[in-house]
Amino acid sequence: MNTIINLITSIRNAKNAKLGYIAYSINQKERQTEIIVILTILRNNGVIRAFTYAPSIKSTKFIIFMKYDQAGNSVIRSIFSISKPSRSLHISSKAL
Repeated sequence: MNTIINLITSIRNAKNAKLGYIAYSINQKERQTEIIVILTILRNNGVIRAFTYAPSIKSTKFIIFMKYDQAGNSVIRSIFSISKPSRSLHISSKAL
């Protein structure tokens, strides 16, 4: 779960800094699929432009391309995690 929270924080920081892209690396091979699924959902919903990844023996490096409107404002209004270790919250995808 920490990897997902770190991903969300990186995307939020890139949005606030108005970066064109960010590089994100993970060491855990078992988390790679989760990150790909999350980034695919964000891309399909128009939140990010695209992403690429390059797996290697030690880590996987993701390049995430941010998306901005014509005025240069990020299409992401806010992004945050609502589930914490002390308070797990499970909701359906339709409720999002």
